Amino acid sequence: MGPHRTSEDELLRALQARVSSLAKADPGATLDELARTESRLGFSLPTLLRRVYAAVNGGIGPGYGLLPVGDGDGTLTARYRSFIDSTCAPQPGQPGFDQYQWPEKLLPICDWGCATWSCLDCRYDHGPIVTASNGEAFVSTGHKLSSWLGAWLAGVDLGEEMFEPGRTRTGINPFTKQPLRLKGQGKLRGNRWP
Repeated sequence: MGPHRTSEDELLRALQARVSSLAKADPGATLDELARTESRLGFSLPTLLRRVYAAVNGGIGPGYGLLPVGDGDGTLTARYRSFIDSTCAPQPGQPGFDQYQWPEKLLPICDWGCATWSCLDCRYDHGPIVTASNGEAFVSTGHKLSSWLGAWLAGVDLGEEMFEPGRTRTGINPFTKQPLRLKGQGKLRGNRWP
């Protein structure tokens, strides 16, 4: 795990090139949308994240893509508010994020599924990318936003990079009767944050 070096302008050009190659690409967020988002969040977005959203309004990137800015469910603001307001209650008997106090200005920007999020520490303009995962609290990945997006553009499997190797199990597929290997997910990689 390590930073992928590229200038912010090169990174934005590469993101825009990736978006232009998609059949259904969202245009960048407007200045008004960005201002409303910051108002609802209660803090300013870091400079690079603001530039990324002005170029590409979500839906592209690692995991299920960057959350879009705007109104409604599934947006950057809605997800942050749900975590900060502790409305993400766990299922009975399962740990949830509300067992931890969600940190102010830790902005979930990317959903990986299975209650795992890539977040940006917005207390600093070049804050770290932090993984939040049920049951394991918060772990710093060693990436800043620029190196994280740069690594994704370079083809690095950031989902694989987030976790230690897990236990591999073997078995027989009940439908095809062929051997099968199931790779488990290990603990989060990185240093406990903050």
